[in-house]
Amino acid sequence: MKSIYLFLLFCSCVSLAHAQDTTLKAYVGKYSFPAGSFTPSAEVTLRDTVLNISSDQGSSDLVKRSRDTFALASYDGTVYFKRNSSGIVSGIKVEVQDQLVEGPKEGVTTGLQKKQPANTRKRALVK
Repeated sequence: MKSIYLFLLFCSCVSLAHAQDTTLKAYVGKYSFPAGSFTPSAEVTLRDTVLNISSDQGSSDLVKRSRDTFALASYDGTVYFKRNSSGIVSGIKVEVQDQLVEGPKEGVTTGLQKKQPANTRKRALVK
């Protein structure tokens, strides 16, 4: 009987680890920044259960603070991931000391829809 409980405990732990891994995979990818930024791009990778961000300025592990918000472990900074209207991670905002840079995730559309003008009716011509 103890072995059954132990087996169920093991299965639930593996299931939880896999669920966390799947969630973290959503952040993995390359993010591009506008010309003139302190770095042209950054790449987020997943090693085991740890997210890492790297650019030509260096690399750092990301420590989760809340959904879509991470602390840069090696720097005094914060990383915010943005999601599109479909809930897919589509961009990033990085704050390090007095530097701020934002950019889209390569291969993902923002999914924002253009708003229609309030008055779309055809207007009658007045003579």
